[in-house]
Amino acid sequence: MKVVGLSGGVDLAGQRRFVRNGIARADAAAVLVSDGEVVSAIEEERPTREPHTNTFPEQGLRSCLRESGVDARDVDAFVFAMDERIARIALLRHYLGTDQPPNPLQPAGFLAELLQRSCGSDVDPSRCHFLHHHEAHAWSAFAMAGQSSALVVTMDGEGDGVAGRFYVGTREAARVRLEPLATIGAAQSIGHFYRQLMNVIGFRYFEEYKVMGLAPYGDAARYRGLIGRCYTLLERGQYALHPERYGDIVADLRPRKRTEPLEAAHRDFAASLQEATERLLLHVLTHYQAMTGLRQVCLAGGVAHNCSAMGKLLQAGLFDDVFVQPASHDAGCAVGAALWYAQTVGGAPVGARVPHVYWGTDIGDAAAVEAALADWAAVGAVEIERVADVETRTAQLLADGCVVGWVQGRAEFGPRALGNRSILADPRPMANRDRVNAMVKKREAFRPFAPAVTEDAWREYFEAPATVPALPYMMFAVPVRAERRALLGAVTHVDGTARVQTVTCASNPKFWRLLRAFAACTGVPVLLNTSFNNHVEPIVDSVTDAVTTFLTTGIDVLVAGDYVVRKAAPLDAVIDRLVPSIPAPFVLERELLRDGRGWTYRLASTVPEVDGVEISASVWELLKSGPDAAGHDRAELLALWTSRHLVLRPPATR
Repeated sequence: MKVVGLSGGVDLAGQRRFVRNGIARADAAAVLVSDGEVVSAIEEERPTREPHTNTFPEQGLRSCLRESGVDARDVDAFVFAMDERIARIALLRHYLGTDQPPNPLQPAGFLAELLQRSCGSDVDPSRCHFLHHHEAHAWSAFAMAGQSSALVVTMDGEGDGVAGRFYVGTREAARVRLEPLATIGAAQSIGHFYRQLMNVIGFRYFEEYKVMGLAPYGDAARYRGLIGRCYTLLERGQYALHPERYGDIVADLRPRKRTEPLEAAHRDFAASLQEATERLLLHVLTHYQAMTGLRQVCLAGGVAHNCSAMGKLLQAGLFDDVFVQPASHDAGCAVGAALWYAQTVGGAPVGARVPHVYWGTDIGDAAAVEAALADWAAVGAVEIERVADVETRTAQLLADGCVVGWVQGRAEFGPRALGNRSILADPRPMANRDRVNAMVKKREAFRPFAPAVTEDAWREYFEAPATVPALPYMMFAVPVRAERRALLGAVTHVDGTARVQTVTCASNPKFWRLLRAFAACTGVPVLLNTSFNNHVEPIVDSVTDAVTTFLTTGIDVLVAGDYVVRKAAPLDAVIDRLVPSIPAPFVLERELLRDGRGWTYRLASTVPEVDGVEISASVWELLKSGPDAAGHDRAELLALWTSRHLVLRPPATR
């Protein structure tokens, strides 16, 4: 049986973007499960290059099917991670507000229309199904955990009107059963609690991870009482949030605008907020562990991506086995939706713990990689060299101080780079942390980097309970051994922790061989590993994406497949040979000045979380009229390309 799971928004108005009308937003993704095994999974943001897009996952679905060699007509079921009642209400609202509405009582029919538009083949509504957002989270966690029984926990901001759920998960005769225990309503959302309070210090939606990284620099005691008034711990694992008191915080802490510098007060507030979140989470989980007696837990939902909190849970001793779904954000609901149908309806066997998440786009064989690189070489942007032993060559480059972009095989599913779409560096010099932050990622200096380490050596460098065999997905911040912290200066956070990834030959042989080769050069089987992207784009998907990020950041060398790629010339020397286009989610706009004597020109964003930018008249003309337009400022084009407001490609890859 073949099942496709889907997450994302629903295009009710016939427009490209989802219009917010009561359906909770979600990171769009498509997942294909065949006979109970995930064979392909792609977030929509990867092919569209639009961060956190919540459109219907058209391109992701097509890519997912193509990667697996499956036609939409061969799919037995399509399951959307949304409560069908919520979908029906949204369709009814649309029906009441438009002249040509879809049938408000048939969400499956509407989903079938979207699938037909995406796949180009008819899809019968009988093959379309829906699953509540948090059930999808729960299935993704327990089905991937490989546990015989466990406490199953889902927590996020809100999905289908719910902020979290608790289940007892069991496997009986190779079948999964999830017994509901309790539901957290949206008013008690820990995810919303964190997000709303971080706004006070200038962080916005999707920037929770920044606050988590900032927190260890602060003193939690300073605002412990202030934030403590915003929640109350109750008996039996209950708690109450007090949003009516959130506004009182500004009496003691002046709100920070995004453009203002971070001060000690903001660091202290972040520390207090992180501490409160961890306290709430452990309060709830302590109760449900005692109530069920279960020593295994699996988690999904956006809150589970708080690796500092997950590290505290790991160290707390409440559970012998803690599994966090590697794609715990809303994109992971697509996995849960597909596995739910495959196992409950299709009778697919339940597998062991998921061995890896390399389910995304494949860069292709050597010929495909060379062809993609050749387009850039043809315009004089890069020089390419095929290397027989690319792991040894790359290890030596890293040991010599190079920052390397590393692109191999199939992309990881989820927000973590796990050795196939990674930026790598020597983990020892502390200066590498600042260098990668400033020159490559172009992000805040306080942000930490994760270490990748061979599984056989990880306990020599990091601490975790004896019950933890490995940490393969960068989901937990654990202590770096005190005697190793000075050695691993680039990956040890200010609080002495690191978000570890353990690597085996079975899970990723090429990355494992690279770690071993680096150990042969340096004696240290550890690398600094961060996602291959800059601060304004998703993780790279294709070789062309990788070249773009390589050319517009301070990465020294790109390694794609078995090819070592170097920059051949300054970009301003080749930029005129590249063809510009406008990426999603930007559109050209112009506005007449108030005095009527001229125009302002802009690449405007259709997404609230992405900023637009003003452009010159010459760039406006270039984008409107094409490369034959009059001269333009190369520096402006380069700046717009670097900020991903423009796409520049060799003519062959336009």
